[in-house]
Amino acid sequence: MSLEEARASNLVHGVYPKQTVEDEAWQQLQRLIQLPPEAFAETKRVLTERFCARIRAQMSSRVARQVEIWRSPAAQKLLYEAAARLTREHA
Repeated sequence: MSLEEARASNLVHGVYPKQTVEDEAWQQLQRLIQLPPEAFAETKRVLTERFCARIRAQMSSRVARQVEIWRSPAAQKLLYEAAARLTREHA
């Protein structure tokens, strides 16, 4: 995911130099703990809901593609050869 995509998805609010990132994170934390907990939780849920829905929607097609790849004749051949080799090595 690019920085632009992360920002658009509200996963990243800023990018800081390595030397100041901890101080920046601490300052942000101090601002966030001042918010009412329920308001903070609801705002976070709303901001991340769309991103999470997109990931969930893509998961089924990604899993299907992974299964297709691993069940392909070429992959099955390599797996069979590896299993046979390991069996011989440990026999």
